[in-house]
Amino acid sequence: IYAHNSAEVFFSRLDAVVTGVLLGGIVVLGQIALVVSTGSGFPKALTAALTVVTAVLGALGLVWDFRAKAIQHRFAARQYGAIRRALEVLGGLDPSSAEANWRREEIRRLWDAASATAPGVPAKLRDRAQQDYRERRLGRQPNA
Repeated sequence: IYAHNSAEVFFSRLDAVVTGVLLGGIVVLGQIALVVSTGSGFPKALTAALTVVTAVLGALGLVWDFRAKAIQHRFAARQYGAIRRALEVLGGLDPSSAEANWRREEIRRLWDAASATAPGVPAKLRDRAQQDYRERRLGRQPNA
């Protein structure tokens, strides 16, 4: 859960950065076009370079699709959160009861569905989330 929450924040921030750079690039290009004569020489080369960089970043932003990755991680965290809550309910039941058997099967089904649809979390984020979780269990403040 913590790893997917961290990945959601990470990819949301990357999406915001790419969007900000794209919008900033468009504004800069507009200002250059208004203020500077781009007939020839350095201003023309600078304008062309900024146009290419902005176009490439826009295309990469579509390919990387950080917003969709953030949404996938948010959904995975919610699925694993539901599994955690189901495990908490199961812990309060008599292990040999029919309801406990039914809930165990339901948890297996939920786990299979969540693991089949959850995207992978980058190793750096997963390791940091595991470390933060261990520190929370020991009662220390995790690294931010």
